[in-house]
Amino acid sequence: LYNFGEREVDLAGFALRDSNASSDPYIFPPQATIAAKQFIVVTEQQSHITLNNDGEAVYLVDPLGTILHSTSYSGPAKEGKSFAYTGSDFVWTIPSPGQ
Repeated sequence: LYNFGEREVDLAGFALRDSNASSDPYIFPPQATIAAKQFIVVTEQQSHITLNNDGEAVYLVDPLGTILHSTSYSGPAKEGKSFAYTGSDFVWTIPSPGQ
């Protein structure tokens, strides 16, 4: 996730979830924040969210259940690649956590 804003964002209680509800949502813990103009990386090992290789959507949800942002892809997923936001669109790219 990237914070485009000018202020730190408190993520406590926010969630990441997949569209198929095939995984339990990942709930950000208390004290979870993302600094202004910074990234936060949530790995599969942290979240336990498993996305389908043939297409899926991922949602950022606030503590009240409102979807704040989402992205989707159609398969097949590219082996060894991550689906990353470039500032205007999502593309398959070489993973670069935190960059």
